[in-house]
Amino acid sequence: MTLPTSTSIQNLSRPKLIPGSFPGGYLGPLIRKMRFEAYAGTGQQIILNRTNTAPTPAPYSAGGTLTAAPLETTKTTLTMQRMGAQLEIDIADALTSTDANDQLATQIQALKVAQIRKLLDQICTGDGSAPNINGFAAATDASFTIGAGNGNANGAAPTVEDVARLVGLVTASDGFAGAGPDCLAGTEKARRFLFQLLRASNQTVIFRWDADLGVPVMLFMGLPFYIGPFATNETKGTGTLLTSIYALKMNGPTGLHVGYAPMNGSTDLWGILTYLIADQLGIGKRGAGVLGLYQMVYPELASIARLNGCDLSSQIG
Repeated sequence: MTLPTSTSIQNLSRPKLIPGSFPGGYLGPLIRKMRFEAYAGTGQQIILNRTNTAPTPAPYSAGGTLTAAPLETTKTTLTMQRMGAQLEIDIADALTSTDANDQLATQIQALKVAQIRKLLDQICTGDGSAPNINGFAAATDASFTIGAGNGNANGAAPTVEDVARLVGLVTASDGFAGAGPDCLAGTEKARRFLFQLLRASNQTVIFRWDADLGVPVMLFMGLPFYIGPFATNETKGTGTLLTSIYALKMNGPTGLHVGYAPMNGSTDLWGILTYLIADQLGIGKRGAGVLGLYQMVYPELASIARLNGCDLSSQIG
């Protein structure tokens, strides 16, 4: 018996079309390592008590005087900032083109992907001036900032010692006694620069499989290096086109994380609320939008440190 050809089978079928993969040459695995935490009922503000003066117990002799050891704190208020966008699609297109893929749902998914990418951009470069959030540079205290080239006033190529000093600056307490940073972050070019730096100093470059990302990640002093869209046009003195590398504590009670408002509990794991815009009489379009309220939360200043003035011009690309 003769079977129908595969072409006929395909012609008589209505295969589901792939809606899209959201390409664009975007590289930002850092966002997939950030912890997101909901702050409900906060009136869009996150209030932290940072230690100003820690208690100071001391050894004493039998019958001696005990040291008075009060805790003094300073209240810090972090205001969440809005981020979002809306879209429209022709109602007839939405109703007649949804057999294989829901056209409105596909557009919403693309908008959510763009929202996550923009949030990572804000995390890496936000200047803290509303409506921008406190990005890494804005969140880093001056006392936890050092310069490449042993503090060169005009920026310089970073050294292994520079990055080692950066790692040593992160001393977040984790509630009582910390363990230092758990990762480094910078541009893709910075990762390649550090790779060559380790090779030049006759050190073995080690990669470790990251289960969250599904790819191997380069280590420096045992710390994974995560890539993000950090600024590459920073200036320092007469130096231009510079960038920064960060050491971060992202796990534990004092870990740096993204705080978001859950908005009646309807947000997803990225803190994104998706809503539909009601159809209106006389308008042949259907709308939807995404919305998020975010802020970078760093319970201790020692949770983040910055190596600025990094001149990577010797690296191709």
